[in-house]
Amino acid sequence: MGSCTSSITPWQLDTIVSNEAQFDSARLRYVGNAAFPTLLFELMRINEQIDAFLSLTQFRLSSQCDHFTLKVGDTTSDEMISPHEGLMRVRLAMSTTEKIIQALQRGEKVSILIDGFEETLDPERFSISFTHFLRDEGMFSKLFKETVR
Repeated sequence: MGSCTSSITPWQLDTIVSNEAQFDSARLRYVGNAAFPTLLFELMRINEQIDAFLSLTQFRLSSQCDHFTLKVGDTTSDEMISPHEGLMRVRLAMSTTEKIIQALQRGEKVSILIDGFEETLDPERFSISFTHFLRDEGMFSKLFKETVR
């Protein structure tokens, strides 16, 4: 009788590698413990461009939703957003994206509250997943290299 162990992580990485690096892409998603998550956080990389998104899986944001609350440690901030046309997806500002990435790399939990939906990102195994997401090359790996564990 044998057994195997696996390191289950809420950070799920999907990559597409082409013959031309400019067309390579990756997606790093946080998939929490909920059976049917309603709020997803994801990072998308196409070549060297990285964008972060919040997505609702079953509901729509209210048409008045123009911000979300970000909590890192004891610090809470409101971040302005402009939801996409279907009101289910939001692209985060680069400064907000950097703030979230750096907090996760420091091992801090990040809580996101948007229009009544909430998710807390667990930093466990984020740094290793993020390193694979970056491919250890290019502009963003240099930017965050000092904080990758």
